[in-house]
Amino acid sequence: MDQLRRKQIQSLQDNHIVYRINGNAYEIPCNVGQAQLVLKMVFPPGFPQEAPQISVQNCQHPWIVNDRIVFPFQSWTVNTSLGRIVKEILAEFALHPPTVTAEFTLTTAERPNRQPPPVPVDRISLLIDTKSSLELEHLIEDKPSRKKLLQSITQVQEWKKVIQDLLNENALVAEQTMHAAQQVEKSKIYVSELSQRFSKEQVQARLKERVKQLERESDEIVEHFVNGELTETDFVQQFRKKRQDYHLNAIRQQQL
Repeated sequence: MDQLRRKQIQSLQDNHIVYRINGNAYEIPCNVGQAQLVLKMVFPPGFPQEAPQISVQNCQHPWIVNDRIVFPFQSWTVNTSLGRIVKEILAEFALHPPTVTAEFTLTTAERPNRQPPPVPVDRISLLIDTKSSLELEHLIEDKPSRKKLLQSITQVQEWKKVIQDLLNENALVAEQTMHAAQQVEKSKIYVSELSQRFSKEQVQARLKERVKQLERESDEIVEHFVNGELTETDFVQQFRKKRQDYHLNAIRQQQL
């Protein structure tokens, strides 16, 4: 019968975050919509032949009678999975949320002999409850077995995954930061080159040369017209465009 009891506790631990209050009492925190509830579970002396008692305070729901959850325990047997039962309860509460009349939280003030607020590591003690005396002695003497036990806990596995994900993200951020730093350095070099290329002195020199070139090209257009190489219409169009460019560049040169 102890083996069946340990099996039931194991099914509960494998599927939910469970806090052990004392030898026969546990709490399961859960979120239902915007409300935070705590399912209180008590194992009677006849468990698992006798169904556990699960209660939740300050809630109204068809499954709750006098703060006790009565359904789906109506068909309880020793082979009924306690973890599955709790899943069904949470699924029903998610589908049809209970009406919460007051906020319920984990507290030490409800029972005078109650332990301090539990922490998630209590899942380890819950797992140990499923072990026989021989298995516990083996764990004490064998370090690899203890390590294997810890690594078998779902929450430890989740923590390791979170840590690995953080390490991967940090590595990615570091790589992206290094790449960005290289791009910034290239941009600095490019900006420096542009600053030298487009310095005031360089721009003035280019404008001065451009003005001289436009002046020469204007004279060439006049010479072509005088030599009869251009019609009057072509001369007017080309000369006007060239002089416009000349005066614009001359103004820019003066403004600098």
